[in-house]
Order: sequence, then C-alpha cells, then structure tokens
Amino acid sequence: MPAFQGLDRKIGKPLDVARFKKTAIELANLRKTQKEFEDLAKKIRFAKDSVNVKRCYVCGSSQRKKAGSVYGISYWSCEKCSHVYAGLCPGARSMEEFYRKDHTYAADYANARTYRYRLKAIARPKIDFVKPYVVTKRKRWLDVGCGIGDIVVAAKEKGFAPKGLEISKSSVRFARRTFGISVSCEGLEQVLFDEGEGAYDVISFFGVIEHISNFKEQLLIAKRLLSKNGLLVIEAPNAKSISTLSDFLYPDQVTRHMFPPFHIMAFTQKSICHLMKGMGFKPLAIWYFGLDFFNLLIHWSLQSERMAKGPLIDFLISHNNEFQSVIDQKEMSDEIIL
Repeated sequence: MPAFQGLDRKIGKPLDVARFKKTAIELANLRKTQKEFEDLAKKIRFAKDSVNVKRCYVCGSSQRKKAGSVYGISYWSCEKCSHVYAGLCPGARSMEEFYRKDHTYAADYANARTYRYRLKAIARPKIDFVKPYVVTKRKRWLDVGCGIGDIVVAAKEKGFAPKGLEISKSSVRFARRTFGISVSCEGLEQVLFDEGEGAYDVISFFGVIEHISNFKEQLLIAKRLLSKNGLLVIEAPNAKSISTLSDFLYPDQVTRHMFPPFHIMAFTQKSICHLMKGMGFKPLAIWYFGLDFFNLLIHWSLQSERMAKGPLIDFLISHNNEFQSVIDQKEMSDEIIL
C-alpha cells in the first residue's frame, strides 16, 4: 500500500473467541445490545448538544461523500484524505460524562472471568510488538485511556515504568480491585503541567483517539511529553475493513464497531499517515488484526434465529482464526496499531 511503503508489518493475532466472547454471540444478549445502541442513537440524533460535523477531523476539508449510515446517523468519507467520520456526534461534555460514568462500554473488558485471558492474549502481545522499537535507555510508559489497566500491568512485566490514565470510574475501581494498581483520572494537560516536557519514553493510545473530537490536541500534548526519540503508539479502527463494510450493510443491528459515541471516526491508511506525518511523527511499523469475522457472525445471528442457535454458528466460531487470517492478510482488519 503506497501510504505505508517501507514500514515493518505484522499481520493477524490468534484469539480464542469462544472463550473471550463467550456470551456475546448469544441471541438474547445481541438483541439487548442492539436495542441499547438503537436507543442511544435516538438520543444522539435528537439531543440539543449534539454536534453536526461538517469538516474532516484530520485535514479539515469539507469535501466528502456518503460512506454509510448506522441507526440513522450518517458517516462520511473525506475526499481529500479518505478519513471516515460520523456527521453527528454527542457534544464534548456529553461525551466526557458518558465515559466517566457509564460502565456498559467497558463491561466486556472489566469482566473478572476474562481479564486474565485478556492480559495474556491482548495486552502482552501489544507490549511485545512495541518493545523492539523503544530505543531510549529510560523506559517510562504512559498509557492514555488505559481502561482496566491491563496494558499497565503487561508493560511493568516487560521492564517498563508505566502509568495509566483513565476517566471511567468503573474501570479505575476494577484496576484497583483486580490488579492492585492505582490508575490516575487526571488528563494529559495535568500530566504535562506536573511532570514537564520529555517525561515519558512511550505514550500509547490504544482505542482512544476514535472516541474524541480533540484528538489532535491530545496528540500534540503527548508529543511534548515524549522524550527525544520517544515512541508514540496508536491503535485505531480501520475504515476500510470487513467490519466497516458489514456494519454499513446491516445499519440497524450494529453492536460493536461503527457507532457513535464509541467510534465517531475510523482511519484509513492514507488518513492516519497524513495525520502522523503532519504532526511530525515518522511511522515505523503497523499491525493489522481484528474481529471482522466475528462481527459478521453477529450480523448473521441477528438476521436469523436459526443461524444464531444452530450448529453452523458453533463451527464458524471454532474456526474464527482461519477465516480472520484471510481478512488480515488483505489488510482489511478492523484494528490497526501504528
């Protein structure tokens, strides 16, 4: 792909979906989540503080074309940098309040039955991917939006001195109760004020920037917090993924990928490269992986009760990694880490 020529590439990540998402594919749970998302979309569409977004978050262009819609909310593709974004999203205060107080968006991660597997299968591989590119002698790591703190735990295991930032109260409580770690609720601005420029050698945003409209400001603060030769790590949704295509195909039954306020935007190779180079960063490596095939199974299950409760779904889940591997090889995974 022209945007990322010369970068180191990693493809795929095996995952025991049946174990990690044990109840997620059950029809009753799917329908419950579907109804919750539908109701939330109505609130966004009719809320007084919802914002009509008319310009691309990455390049500022107003030239765009319709990419798809989810529960009546349109997503647009920037004709200049190809970034994809929701045309309507909650206001900044409503968004912050949602993530600060709501526990449902983190419930899947903050589940005591699965957190150990998540630490092993998700957090540790991310640290292993990043570590070879860390060239500083000091190893201070700041994880922004750290959720339940599994990245903090995994980074400490690998010899880093980590700190996590998280505004979700339920996630902060879970991190303290389960891992015995203190996660800070302060913002990046406060960290910069307290610790000064160059305080960290690695700063990560795993699944964060697609949730916030001011991500450029946050990345600029992170740049100031980075030491010389420090490393910025970003995980973001891939707009040109099978999950995106399937969500736009079944717009009234989306439960995990293309939906505000969870994902008010998704990146393409072109748009994230445009963003990074425009902010003075040099891309080094990229990793493609995701749950696209699982996302398809969700849609098919919601389409057909016979599918959801029949033997075919069990077979497909048991071979999820083989199907997902084809998608990953084509770089159409729903997640990328840069």
